[in-house]
Amino acid sequence: LCANDERLPYFLKIMGYHMGDGTMYVTKNKAMVWFYGQPEELELIRKDIFKLGYTPSRVYTRERKHKITTSYDTYEFTRKEYSIKVTSRSFLGLLLALGVPMGKKVCQPYIIPDWVFGLRKWQKRLFLAGLFAAELSSPKALYNYNFHPPCLSMNKEKSLIDNGIYFLQQISQLLEEFGVRIQKIGRRVECKSKNGDIHYRLRLTISSDVDNMINFYSVLGFEYNLRKKNAANTVLQYLKLKKRIIEERSNAEKTA
Repeated sequence: LCANDERLPYFLKIMGYHMGDGTMYVTKNKAMVWFYGQPEELELIRKDIFKLGYTPSRVYTRERKHKITTSYDTYEFTRKEYSIKVTSRSFLGLLLALGVPMGKKVCQPYIIPDWVFGLRKWQKRLFLAGLFAAELSSPKALYNYNFHPPCLSMNKEKSLIDNGIYFLQQISQLLEEFGVRIQKIGRRVECKSKNGDIHYRLRLTISSDVDNMINFYSVLGFEYNLRKKNAANTVLQYLKLKKRIIEERSNAEKTA
């Protein structure tokens, strides 16, 4: 693949999303590449996979029981899980060669591959928007007509905290190219795994400054995730109106 290959934009969106809400592994008989999400976003991913010359499965649905022990309490719940899969060794091999990790991401080191940093900005944007569709928090209102700052979280074993922080620093570096500032990169103890290992939650928080949020939702936004995309567009229009009202009031006070 070269940077001008017409298939690369689809791979960038797919690999970004898969780093957030996907897993892949090889069994004795076949390769398995799974994507998780809501049915409407999985259908969009299916269309892009078809464009790459591969045949994804239909959208699967199943009920899953979960049990999570955090530093606060143990939670048990049941939820519907939607997924699609691609059973192609060459598709898995391509994603692996591009830098997508195989197996449990919480238990292994991985980074954004160097070649991504050499791409054009619109190509970097596709990778980030795919990742944000899976992992970035949805736009959500806060009291007093403000909004929670967008946050991207990931879990890592204790021994891999430095690797996880470096991954988030790479994202911060890419965001800087688009003029988007982050507020901080934090960490906290999240939960215990089934074998008793402590997992840490690492979180990158984007600055909630009005101009920064307008820039972020205008330039980057989300791919595949229609719910987040629609919410971001609504927030964007509100923030633009809020900024205009503030500027008009400021100008009126100066004139007075």
